[in-house]
Amino acid sequence: RQQPRQPQPVAASRGKKAASRRTSCREGAKDPPSSQQHRATAAAAAPAPALGALASAAVAAEDGEAAEDGPPAPTTLMIRNLPPNVLQSDLMRELNHSGFEHQFDFLYVPAMVGASAQNKGFGFVNFYTAQAALRFASSWHKKLRFGQKSWQLALNISVAALQGKEANEVKWDTPKNRRIRNPNFKPFFSTAPAPAPAPA
Repeated sequence: RQQPRQPQPVAASRGKKAASRRTSCREGAKDPPSSQQHRATAAAAAPAPALGALASAAVAAEDGEAAEDGPPAPTTLMIRNLPPNVLQSDLMRELNHSGFEHQFDFLYVPAMVGASAQNKGFGFVNFYTAQAALRFASSWHKKLRFGQKSWQLALNISVAALQGKEANEVKWDTPKNRRIRNPNFKPFFSTAPAPAPAPA
């Protein structure tokens, strides 16, 4: 005669389900969304390999060895990981105080116009020479400025996709931006001539 199936104790069944739920929670906790976002932000702030090309191009331009038919040495840089409360005037002041006064002809920190007045975390600057751009990248890359704390992401300097003052004027000097009166929310374009090169 076939033996009747013995029912599993309710307590044991509930215990197995609870253990399964705890295991699933632990596995899901290994990679929370906040951790994913932090890694994505850190990856975006990774050093750009193009800085090596900037150094080579700056040295070649200084030695007069730049190829006539090759691309010009990069002079426009992108600054990432700006603290959100940094205004364009703050960046300009910091540039001037760190030895780059009269060394750039374009500066722009895109920001949200309104009550918050926070920037979007990045900015652009174009220097007159590749040598000045290299000096800036060397002294600002992976550095903490504007009161940044040690646990915050350091500034990240990379070569911008759009190069030169003229190209950036085409992109940013729009009728909408011209209507903005606050200089913190519109691109800065210098009309001053490039400084004379320092005597050898």
